[in-house]
Amino acid sequence: GKNIEKKGVKAVSGEIAYMFQDPDSQLCTFTVEDEIAFGLENIKIEPSHMDHTIDKVLKLTGIKHLKKRQLNHLSGGEKQKVALASILALDPEVILMDEPTANLDPKSTIEIINLIKNLRDKFGKTILIVEHKINEFSEIIDDVIWFERNQAKNIDKESFIESYKNEYCLPTGNKNQLNTEKVLEAKGIYFSYNKNISVLNNVNFSLHKGEIAAIVGPNGAGKSTLSKILMGLLKPEKGEILVKGTNIKNINPKDLGEEMGLVFQNPEHQFIKMKVEKEMALSLEIRRQCPEVIKNTVDLYLSMFDLDKHRLSNPFS
Repeated sequence: GKNIEKKGVKAVSGEIAYMFQDPDSQLCTFTVEDEIAFGLENIKIEPSHMDHTIDKVLKLTGIKHLKKRQLNHLSGGEKQKVALASILALDPEVILMDEPTANLDPKSTIEIINLIKNLRDKFGKTILIVEHKINEFSEIIDDVIWFERNQAKNIDKESFIESYKNEYCLPTGNKNQLNTEKVLEAKGIYFSYNKNISVLNNVNFSLHKGEIAAIVGPNGAGKSTLSKILMGLLKPEKGEILVKGTNIKNINPKDLGEEMGLVFQNPEHQFIKMKVEKEMALSLEIRRQCPEVIKNTVDLYLSMFDLDKHRLSNPFS
């Protein structure tokens, strides 16, 4: 019942913790162990007591095997678990989570949901979750706060979930006739970040024109790494990537960019301009398209993705 504005930052941080949607915005150190220890050092926990706390939260979040790993070698989902572990080490009463499963595979999503339930039921934590995956969380949430047009209100959980399912269910699609033309092919791809950690071992697949394929697997399996190799951002130790039958080693970056595009796991990492319309126009300007073509193309896709009202907004906002 106390107004947090009248309390110092140190006092509030001991009671309320915030988990960022983008774990890279939250992580400060170089290894998993150091990241968790960093928060404990800031609240003056004795070094002799840290190891027990670190091991406890690593086990609780299912990442004990990552204790000595470097953060920059982890997947987005693994980083998210590290961020949560570093929060739990501080033992706050209230935890605010901004899309805690955004970067997680289905198995890890279930594990985190069960962990959140456990934090409430066994440890008495109060948890506020900002989330789009309503179906996954429907069994554990107690209340729903609906936020729209800068207004927030409590609404009935059961009626909201029912209306959500009816409004957002997807229609059943028809399987398209597969085109025989191969547009992307991976042959015998091997990759590792160092001699001790092999990420990709003899990866082979092909993608045909008009086909939609999903790269699936647990966090840390190498999905993002493979995407970067396909785009030529990382070089495989062995194997080759073919785009329309041509090895990407023989395609200059400009031409490769004409054929393929990559949407980052965290889109903020690829924004350059300070306005949405300028961000969309940038690649067309680099290709030296005429102003009229640039304007028409930007207008078309702003309308297609219902972003016209945000054309002058900062993409980082």
